[in-house]
Amino acid sequence: MKRLVVVLAGLLVACNYSAAMIPAPGPLPTDPPTVLAVHQAPPAAAPTPVRSALVTASRSVNIRAGASEHFPDIGDLYHGARVIILDCQQGWARISEGWVKGIYLGGICQHD
Repeated sequence: MKRLVVVLAGLLVACNYSAAMIPAPGPLPTDPPTVLAVHQAPPAAAPTPVRSALVTASRSVNIRAGASEHFPDIGDLYHGARVIILDCQQGWARISEGWVKGIYLGGICQHD
């Protein structure tokens, strides 16, 4: 170990380098770090309720996965159930659970 210290000291002298030439630790840079911009889509807005309605059909009404009878049946509503209509599309009402034909909700969404 002593030999290594002697060799290093000799190198410092040979290179005309002294402890005075070693910069003292200073304050950290004050510039804020560079942040790379990442493109992200804005968050989707929550649907705004259009209005509420009651199921007027005397039998159960199918809740569908989309605004057409071609979509699968994913649930049922019964006479007198109150629903919040989120959107209307071609005679269909979108509710939180899926889509219901507007004629079974007192004719809502028939003129969209």
